[in-house]
Amino acid sequence: MWRKFLFRKKTFEVPDQKQDSFIKVARWLIIAVVFLTPIFFLPISSDPFELNKVFLFNIIILVSALCYLISEFRKREVMFFSGPWQWWMAGYCFFYLLSFFLSKSYYQSAVGVSGYFSASIISAFCFAIFFYLIIKLFRTRRIIYYLLGSLLASSFVIIILNLFQLFEVYLLPWDMTKNANFNLLANSSTTLAVFCATTLFIGFGLFLFTKIRWQKIVLGVYLLAALALLFFIDKEIAFYPLALVLFAWLIFISLKAKQFSNWWVILPTLILLIVVVFIFINGSALLKNPVSESIFLDNETSLSITWQSILKSPLWGSGPQTFSYDFATYRPVEFNDSAFWSLRFIKASNEWFTQAATLGLATGLAMLGLVLWVLVKSVNKIVTAKGDEKDWVLGLIILLAWFMIFVTSLMMPFNFILFLLDWLLLALAARIFVVNRDKIKVFKLNKNTAVRLVIMGGLALMSISIVLLFLFGGRVWLADYYTQQAQSGIAAKQEFKDIEKNLIRSTELNPYEIQPYITLAQGYATQAQLAALEGETQTVPAQQYTQQALDTLKSLKEKQPDNPIIYRQEALLYESLRSLVGNVDELAEKAYTRIVELEPNDALARFNLGRTRLFYGQTLLASNPELAQEILIKAISDFRQAAELKTDYHAALLNTGYAYEALGDPQAALTNYTTLAPDESVDSEIRAEAYWRQGNIYEALEQTDLAISAYEAILLLSPENQVVNEKLNQLRVPAEE
Repeated sequence: MWRKFLFRKKTFEVPDQKQDSFIKVARWLIIAVVFLTPIFFLPISSDPFELNKVFLFNIIILVSALCYLISEFRKREVMFFSGPWQWWMAGYCFFYLLSFFLSKSYYQSAVGVSGYFSASIISAFCFAIFFYLIIKLFRTRRIIYYLLGSLLASSFVIIILNLFQLFEVYLLPWDMTKNANFNLLANSSTTLAVFCATTLFIGFGLFLFTKIRWQKIVLGVYLLAALALLFFIDKEIAFYPLALVLFAWLIFISLKAKQFSNWWVILPTLILLIVVVFIFINGSALLKNPVSESIFLDNETSLSITWQSILKSPLWGSGPQTFSYDFATYRPVEFNDSAFWSLRFIKASNEWFTQAATLGLATGLAMLGLVLWVLVKSVNKIVTAKGDEKDWVLGLIILLAWFMIFVTSLMMPFNFILFLLDWLLLALAARIFVVNRDKIKVFKLNKNTAVRLVIMGGLALMSISIVLLFLFGGRVWLADYYTQQAQSGIAAKQEFKDIEKNLIRSTELNPYEIQPYITLAQGYATQAQLAALEGETQTVPAQQYTQQALDTLKSLKEKQPDNPIIYRQEALLYESLRSLVGNVDELAEKAYTRIVELEPNDALARFNLGRTRLFYGQTLLASNPELAQEILIKAISDFRQAAELKTDYHAALLNTGYAYEALGDPQAALTNYTTLAPDESVDSEIRAEAYWRQGNIYEALEQTDLAISAYEAILLLSPENQVVNEKLNQLRVPAEE
């Protein structure tokens, strides 16, 4: 029955491979990975989506590649394509590898960071292998349909499940899935919308092709379900690219209108109109719990960071997946005035900015060359197709679906699923439009020693890679599993010994992931505080837990000495152990000073340094007034710099007043409080505090009327403030007498 679904003519005029068992296994593994990866997740790990999808994909791709190489070795001949696309791909892989060797963080570049593993060197090479395998293994229209069918089947499962999720009908048994915002793809409703829009376009094309009734019914139901999900998710970032490719489809079909029935124009026009209407209707407002928005770094900040990173390392970038380091180092001052100024980002606003900053121009240009080569060759093939040639229509569907992903890459950063779609569709477009025109060279292994050695070396390398990925990747995954066990234990209020055991296992399995260390250090700190509260009999355990907390973060700093997140946690740890660590303010000051060195434009880091110095100076006033004065002056400088970095940093002005009071300069303190108190744009709590400090200073200066005025102003902001009312009663009685 499937044969009726296909065109009768052969799509690719190239020699077919011997259909031995290894080739079939390799091909079906690719089909399986396209179906399984989107829907695969494991609720037993702390990263149920990205890490698990990456691990599954990489293993299956390497096994598929091994099967392909075994087949080549068995048949004693190898077929090579001689097209320029191979040089672009080779350049991309070479420069990617070079960027890795020059990376700021070998671990992040090799593996990735939590929630973002798709652009690591391991994933990049597996995607390159995936691209090559599709070109080598998917050479007829029939098996390409199987591949697209597996993608649509996976998408259909996701769409149906998430339609139920949106209306709070939960089909999956795990607690984490009982949330209207949960989807199988990723922790991002935007990714779901883009994926759904892309597969909808592919499904629309197959709906037009098939002549079999039941297939039209199934695909029709799929299209309606996909449109419904897009309507309720309501993401314009998916609507605009979809509308663009539907319009492009109409243009291409119109050029050869005589070859097609009216449905080939009517259906896409209808879908285009529906999508345009969706843009102006808020479908998510109809839901009880609207889908949450994804947060991306803004374009202006991304461009600034990318440009600075390119200036620092124009060809190789900072290293794969090290944008978090670029963000810390090159974040512009203007970002402090944005709504997300206190957040850290691991990706730029779009995928091309991220790649340019981390991989440099050499890798980016190699990829751009490959993309443009496929695009130009494909469009040329479509435009010049002769009258009765319809093979190009399949390629047009794939090319426009890929173009949707390309347009999306200019609008948002990618995760693993979007990378999968990008590489899959680009490879199929190259297979149909580009590779067919390449010259083919066949080498006999028994006549070419060099080729035989290459194949044997490839077999050995692929076998070793699979073993290493199982060993190394398995350790990373198992560490993530134990981290999740510990987090579940914390939520369930288990004994600390059980939590500690899981976290220690995690750090032993993966000594470069920071979260288990941080959680473990926080756990030790909490136990130290609890032991200290129990009295003198627990002094020794309190000291032991305190030392364990400090040692845990010390070992992490040795592994990642330039990661500001670690120093932030260290400073917070010191502050939580104030009663147990003698020189806590001095140690916290050193930690925040290091953060400021790593993130010079971070207003929050500068403010925290000033606040720590303020506390430190206040504790030294009685014992060492000269040193206290020096530290307090530094604190004032920190607060002023924080206020310069962030123009509306009212907390910095308030703390500047505190520091002047500690220095014994009430007039300078009043200047800061007077600036804040009457300003209605300032948060009411800060204004109330500024009025309160004003009142305290006026009282000390015996200016009672001014003190009363300041306290009365607080009541306008907080009428039920009992403390202020009592203070006013105390001041008014003498005035009346």
